[in-house]
Amino acid sequence: MSDERKSFPLDVALLEAVLDHLPIGAILLDDEGIIRRFNRYEEQLSGRKREKTIGKSFFSDVAPCTSDIELGPKFREGIENNNLDLDIEFSFPYPFNRVPRDVRIRAASVSSASDRAHVVLIEDITSRRQLQRNNAEMMMGLKSMVARWRGSEQSESYQRLAFGGADAFEEEAIVLYADVSGFGSLAARTPPAELFQVVDCQLQAAIEAISRRGGHVDEVNGQGVVGVFLLNGGQRVVSDAVRAAQEVVEASRSALELPFRVGLAVGRVFNGPVGRKEFGGRATVGQPVLTARAIAQVGRGHEIVMEEGVKERLGEVGKTSELRGVVPTGIANPGTLHRLEALELPRRA
Repeated sequence: MSDERKSFPLDVALLEAVLDHLPIGAILLDDEGIIRRFNRYEEQLSGRKREKTIGKSFFSDVAPCTSDIELGPKFREGIENNNLDLDIEFSFPYPFNRVPRDVRIRAASVSSASDRAHVVLIEDITSRRQLQRNNAEMMMGLKSMVARWRGSEQSESYQRLAFGGADAFEEEAIVLYADVSGFGSLAARTPPAELFQVVDCQLQAAIEAISRRGGHVDEVNGQGVVGVFLLNGGQRVVSDAVRAAQEVVEASRSALELPFRVGLAVGRVFNGPVGRKEFGGRATVGQPVLTARAIAQVGRGHEIVMEEGVKERLGEVGKTSELRGVVPTGIANPGTLHRLEALELPRRA
C-alpha cells in the first residue's frame, strides 16, 4: 500500500455544510480580515444573514466593537505572522439583539500547502455568565441578611469571649449544621429572585432559632447555616442546641421542596479572626464543624442526626434511634450516628 495520501478536494458546498453543522458560530476570514464564510449558527446568534456579511470586513463592518478590546490588535498581529491564537470572553453588543450577549471567542490561523485562512469560533455563554451573576447577587443578599443578624442579640458567652477582649479562643462546643436539602435541584429550575426569597425565609428562620436558644451563628451560605453552642454554659446548653435543631426543622415543615436536615457534633473548636471579613472577620473551625456538616447530609428532610458524643451528653431526655449502614462522606471515623426521635423536656420560651 502506498504511503502517499490520496487527494481529497474539499469543495465550497461541502465546506459550508461542515460549518453549518457546528454547534457554535464559525467565521472564516482571509489575511485582510474579510469574511469568506459565515455559518448558520452565527446567523442565528447575530441576527445577520450570511449574504450580507460575506465579503465585508469583520472588524470594521460586522464587529467594529472588537477594535476597542484586545481581540482587534492581537488579531492583526496574529494574521501578519500567521499564528493567530486567541481565547477571550466578553459582552458582545449584537445590533439585532435587544441586550448584549456574553460570548467566548476563539480564533486561530489554519493553513495548507497552498492556502491559509483564519477561523473565528463564537460560543454563546450568556446562560453561564448569567448564572454566575445570579450567584453573586444571591451572595450579596445573604451577606446583607447576615449583616442584619449581626445587629441582633447573640449568645452572652460568645459575646464575652469574642468581643470581650479575646482575639481568639478554643472551647468545647456543640456544632449545629442546618442543611437546606434539595437546594441544588431547585436552583436549577427556579428564577434567582424567587429562589432567593425562599432561601432568605428559610435561613432567617434558622438564624432566629439558633440565636433564640443561645447559640452563635458562625456561617451562612446559600445551602445552610452553622451554629455554635459553647458548652461552658453548662449541661443546659446541650438541650438548648437540640431544641434549636428541632425549631430549625419545624420552621421548614411548610417548605416541601427545601426542608432542613440538621447534623449535631461535639468537640473542641477554635474561633478567631481568620480573614472571614464578609462574615464579621471571625470564624469557627474544628472537626465538629466538618462532622456536623457531613452527618447532616446523610439525613432525610426534617431529620436531626447526631454523633455518639452528643447523644451521651443529652442523656435519657433524648429519645433516638441508631442509624445503621450510613457512612457520612469525608469523615474517617464517624462512630455511631443517631436520629433524634423526641426530646422529653418541657419547652421554655
